[in-house]
Amino acid sequence: MGTLALPAASLVDMLAQYILAHPSLNAQRQFPKSVQKVHPLGMVSSEPLRWCEPGRCWFNVLAAVGAGKGQVIYGWAFWPSEVEENGSRREVILAQHHAVLEDHTGKLVDITPQEEVYPGPSVMFMGDERVGFDVDALKQPGVLALDVINTLAGKPDLSWRDYYLKRLPQAAGNLFDNFGVGTM
Repeated sequence: MGTLALPAASLVDMLAQYILAHPSLNAQRQFPKSVQKVHPLGMVSSEPLRWCEPGRCWFNVLAAVGAGKGQVIYGWAFWPSEVEENGSRREVILAQHHAVLEDHTGKLVDITPQEEVYPGPSVMFMGDERVGFDVDALKQPGVLALDVINTLAGKPDLSWRDYYLKRLPQAAGNLFDNFGVGTM
């Protein structure tokens, strides 16, 4: 995959606002209201711990919590990517469910190695405790993809993808409900 720059902030903001305003998420409170934290969209320092494995953010952070390093913050990582569909490649912005560590000072840190997905010193992240990760059933929400070219042309194209970025059929139900689309 080629190296893509993160597209215009307004597109990332559009995707973040879609998630924040989604009625299914606002109705679905997996955590008691007193525990919920929403961290604004921003850059989170990427500081992988040597024992953390790529693609296993939930497990990495839960292990760090168990070691007394802080607490888990669930939310959404925003990645520039490409998908192949109908024989052509398309630039997209992905909103993928993610977990980062909030250390004892309140600093958010991404402890999971991201070199293969989005290399750099930080990751675009929005904390959103309305959707957790079901460790026992290995279920995660789908990946939300915003087509860059169509959206910039005034035809927003938002689609749900599985872990492998294959387009999911439009479901009648709630796609933020940990429906389980194959985790690593």
